[in-house]
Amino acid sequence: MLPLAGIDWLRDLDPHLAGMWSSPDEKLLSVPDEDYFVYGEGQDTVHLRGEYVPDTLQIGEYDAGTYLLNPHIKTSDGEWEAWYIAPWLPGAERCRSFWDLTNSRLRKYTEAP
Repeated sequence: MLPLAGIDWLRDLDPHLAGMWSSPDEKLLSVPDEDYFVYGEGQDTVHLRGEYVPDTLQIGEYDAGTYLLNPHIKTSDGEWEAWYIAPWLPGAERCRSFWDLTNSRLRKYTEAP
């Protein structure tokens, strides 16, 4: 995770990455709710809403990937949706919360090959 002073909006920390997803040249299809709000094992990482990417808050980096919080989607408690994006993922692994994302990533790193 980044130190508090290093946390910032993705559009400010990595404008190139933020712009890749929100470029007007890209014809990103709108993802319907029934595909977008699938979390866990059944999730397809391609179901990412590119228009949200520039507004995400970058909170960490690990293993060439980036941890983001999405203020557009919140739980009933107000917690922001959490994402992990990486060059090898077509889209992002999305979780309902940062807690869920950290547990998901931990499981992936501790599973036997």
